[in-house]
Amino acid sequence: MYRLSSLSARLILAVLATATVAFAALVGVTYMQLRKGLERQAVELGRLSEEKLGQKLDGEARLAGARVELLFANANRRLEAIAQRADIVKAVSSGNGITMSELLGPAAQSADLDGIVVVDAKLRVIGADIQTIELLATSQTLAAHPIARELQPLFAENNRKRPRSYRQAAELTAGLAAAIGIKTTAPLAVVVVEPIFDDFGDVFAALIAHRALRPHEAVLEDFSRLEGAGLLVLASDRAISSAGIDNAAATVTEVEGSTLLRTSDEAYWSRCAGVFDHWRICALTPVNELHVLRDELVRVGEIEGRSLTVWLIVVAAVSLVSFAVITLLASRRISRPLARITEAVRAVARGDWKSEVPSSHRPDEVGDIARARSSTWCCSARCRSATACARTSPRRRA
Repeated sequence: MYRLSSLSARLILAVLATATVAFAALVGVTYMQLRKGLERQAVELGRLSEEKLGQKLDGEARLAGARVELLFANANRRLEAIAQRADIVKAVSSGNGITMSELLGPAAQSADLDGIVVVDAKLRVIGADIQTIELLATSQTLAAHPIARELQPLFAENNRKRPRSYRQAAELTAGLAAAIGIKTTAPLAVVVVEPIFDDFGDVFAALIAHRALRPHEAVLEDFSRLEGAGLLVLASDRAISSAGIDNAAATVTEVEGSTLLRTSDEAYWSRCAGVFDHWRICALTPVNELHVLRDELVRVGEIEGRSLTVWLIVVAAVSLVSFAVITLLASRRISRPLARITEAVRAVARGDWKSEVPSSHRPDEVGDIARARSSTWCCSARCRSATACARTSPRRRA
């Protein structure tokens, strides 16, 4: 059994301590470098994720804006189809308000229009899709509204071969609403005007229709389900229509240090695109979508880092065991001959001058010690002549 004070034990402990410190430093440095690498990777992936998400939201916002513009353009085409119907033209030329309302009411409903009024060449209101409209009051309000001046060229310079119509996206204020015979306002609506031609190709009347953007527009709801994105239409900073989100009253604000916008409830990231110059339509995505890819890649990196660290620890443990075995074998080559020499010395101390000194044949330092001890014992025991003793003396040999 080895003593801790023996050379062999000290050699093994020194080697194991040195190897343990070296491997611990290697594993620690490797782990720290892996952590720093993961942090740099997370930052870079976060920037890339934000850039890619911004591009995706920009595209969705533009597509949604195109849907709104198409919705209003369809209102123009549907009103054009109504204005060309023979029964509508005949009813308008007759000036019969009841007949006009009976025809225009179902036509407006099927064309997804919120209302239609009929004006003559002098912009006097002569009929509508409902019978309850006050024709005289509406005529006076329309004549005093700025839209009247914009509509006059449709009557003065228009013909059947190259018909011109009017379409304008605007806020349906109380004044504009009264001018087209309604009482409700809307933050965003399209007002379309289609001329009606007589048999000679002259404009003798026109249909004025409007279509407001609804708080929950079906077109935007369909787009939201299809694309998996929330949508928000803003007038200034006020939400006027939404789709695919829980908080319909949310607004978007800038985020410091980010190119993305975020909703006021901090539930969605957003990017916006202009629609009809004065309004914005924003595409939204949940806040956790931004770092889904980054977090997944970082998670995979952390798993691989932990696996690498475990392998390093296993390799270090195996290496330490190997060092211990090799050091043990090497120490035995040194400590066992020294132990035998020690026993021989003790035997001489007891008066046994015939005890043989082992390992004197070895060419290393252990052999030198054995040979030196053997020469000293021979001289002390007068087993050789003075000449022989001098010849084998370590000082002589030196």
